[in-house]
Amino acid sequence: MAVISKAFGDHLRTGVAATFASWSPYVLVIAGIVTLLLVQSAYQLDRPTVTLPVITVSEPLISTLIGVVLFGERIHLGLVRGSITVAGLAVVVYSLVVLGRDPALARSRKDDRR
Repeated sequence: MAVISKAFGDHLRTGVAATFASWSPYVLVIAGIVTLLLVQSAYQLDRPTVTLPVITVSEPLISTLIGVVLFGERIHLGLVRGSITVAGLAVVVYSLVVLGRDPALARSRKDDRR
């Protein structure tokens, strides 16, 4: 959504009529609906303590990847920033794995029926 919103904002600079003649507002609406359905489906898995962190972490990573691949954006990381970024991503991935495997958070549907 962030990438499509950026494209929509860039098209707004050309005027409202030109914006609605472009692809961005329509893709933004469709992507919004798809995002809503995906997020709601993820929450229906009944594991919000895992679902919310995964969504929170994956959204900026995917947006960054799309920005680099589709829009030619550049990420300027030096040795220090790059090392901190990689270490931070490793901590995030490890934390998500720990959350996903925590037996206290892995309630079964049978537990809900009691």
